[in-house]
Amino acid sequence: MLFTLLKPLFTSKARISVLALFFAEKENMFYVREIVRKTGEHINAVRRELEKLQNSGVVISKNFKNKKYFKLNSSYFFYAELSSLFEKASLPALDIAEKIYRAGGNIDYLLLSGQFVNLLKNESVIDILIVGNVNKSDVECIISAYMLVDFEIRFAVLSTQEFLEKIDSQDEIIVTILKEERNIIPINTILFH
Repeated sequence: MLFTLLKPLFTSKARISVLALFFAEKENMFYVREIVRKTGEHINAVRRELEKLQNSGVVISKNFKNKKYFKLNSSYFFYAELSSLFEKASLPALDIAEKIYRAGGNIDYLLLSGQFVNLLKNESVIDILIVGNVNKSDVECIISAYMLVDFEIRFAVLSTQEFLEKIDSQDEIIVTILKEERNIIPINTILFH
């Protein structure tokens, strides 16, 4: 899902993989072969992307014990924005959405709320809202595989028609969810405001 979400913004799968590694382990330094091993990307692609990232100032390098190590440049102008982007793109709910896609679902709108955006239980009645043509029992199976003992995921699945009708009728729960500014909407092919 990470590649699917970031592909429109980045021209290379290798760049996404390299950046995802750096932002997942922000304080660490990596040498080229270590990055290749951790990302599964080809060495030439990794070298090419590291050169581009270093030239643009996103990463910096240091030589240590005959190896060149790379690290995120925390002084990079868009560091905070990139960090936020990769953090949001790696949310566990996005992995769930990807599995729903693979199960044959067609998601038109996906909203992450509740515990996925650090809302307290009383601040949100739902963690994931899935709108589209998806099989509810498949969704239940996929989500239940992610639930741990103390980690209940509250979700709702609506058809696109049901969702639009609830918006038109000003359904209290839907309106409240949609107004929460902290929510993340990674998928939205339904155009409305």
